[in-house]
Amino acid sequence: SAAASSSSSLGGFFPTKADDDDDDDDTNNNGAPSSSSDKARAVQQSFPMMMPKMHFAIDGVYEVRGVGLVVGGTLTRGKIAVNDAVLLGPDRAGGFVPVTIRSIECKRQAVKEVRPGTAATFAVRSLNRRAPLRRGYMRKGMVLLGEHDNPKATRAFEATVVILHHSTTVSEGYVLLGRFLLKVSRRDWLADLPFCRYQPVCHLGVVRQACALLHISSGDSVLRTGGKATVTFRFMYHVEFVLPGVTFLFREGRAKGIGKVTKIRYDIK
Repeated sequence: SAAASSSSSLGGFFPTKADDDDDDDDTNNNGAPSSSSDKARAVQQSFPMMMPKMHFAIDGVYEVRGVGLVVGGTLTRGKIAVNDAVLLGPDRAGGFVPVTIRSIECKRQAVKEVRPGTAATFAVRSLNRRAPLRRGYMRKGMVLLGEHDNPKATRAFEATVVILHHSTTVSEGYVLLGRFLLKVSRRDWLADLPFCRYQPVCHLGVVRQACALLHISSGDSVLRTGGKATVTFRFMYHVEFVLPGVTFLFREGRAKGIGKVTKIRYDIK
């Protein structure tokens, strides 16, 4: 029964065959936009200023002799051409640095530009000669964005989640100390510390970082296998650039769950 309830709760995260058929026709019989296309655009229309015109997720960083720093990944939005000026980041402080694209390779062939859905590698160079790029500055999870996108990194986000499997329950107000699970009152000072929370590892595309479960704002206050709720996650170590509407996985040991980002929380530090 738990597996059945879990599979039924995942309907909002993965498209069904009926949804795919509706996507082929964005209008219904009355000429109005279909419900499937409305759902697909709902999050982006809610956050028009948060969606960058260009987005390249970095999943590999290399240093090639005679070329310099090379980043690899997949372009998800916009297009990138040789000699374009873009923003690279965020660093651990949330900053972005301007860089230029020196050359592009796709499937071991040099190309002039790439479009969405293409996996490619870019040779990049800093536009500030006084601050050249170093290998230690780069990491997986960083992104390349358009120079006019005005990006902002975040420390927390809200998401709708479904627990795929958990041997016990997930709830607020519990601290794991060694092998003991202690209950913490909401008025206790420990309740305000992020490390005194449930801390799964979240996989948001190329971003992989432990997150603290700060709050369960709707749905069940105690989540079991198949449970669904809206929760607030906070990155434990440094800020990340997260797009609203992204589907992600989170896990802790054998416990696993899936979610979709619904809101970026810039007010949580």
